[in-house]
Amino acid sequence: MLFSGLHIGLISGFIFLFSSFLWRQCIRCTLRIPAVAIGGYFGLMSALIYALIAGFSIPTQRAFIMASVVFLSIILRRYHAIWQLYGMALLLALVINPVSIFSVGFWLSFYVVAIIIYGTSQHKNRHWIVRLIYIQLLISLATMPLVAWFFNSGSIFFHLLPI
Repeated sequence: MLFSGLHIGLISGFIFLFSSFLWRQCIRCTLRIPAVAIGGYFGLMSALIYALIAGFSIPTQRAFIMASVVFLSIILRRYHAIWQLYGMALLLALVINPVSIFSVGFWLSFYVVAIIIYGTSQHKNRHWIVRLIYIQLLISLATMPLVAWFFNSGSIFFHLLPI
């Protein structure tokens, strides 16, 4: 079975949103513990459980580290700029596995996350579907040269474009 960092991010993000939403339904609960902190706990735990199920492979570790940095920042109420969290995750991933600096997967995963961070800051006033399509196209175009270089292949879609 194939697990990816994207799956960990999607599942833990969904659990974060869902548990935050449920916690907000209890006014007395939100006065004691903020809903985002509860969402952070559940998001972190779901990322850990998913990573354990996936066997904590190197890509899974990277995704778990990235999710953990964000969720711990939320839980501890230490709000940093997104690029600071990105840098912390990058540094932590290298401290845990220094040899990964030589891995193409390491660079591609952090590169794509940087593209997503950049892409989400664009077109903030647009509909969410437009933003998702924009981010997907941005990722596809930005990674195309690297994928072609490292893997000597690419999407058939880009071969059909009249350039």
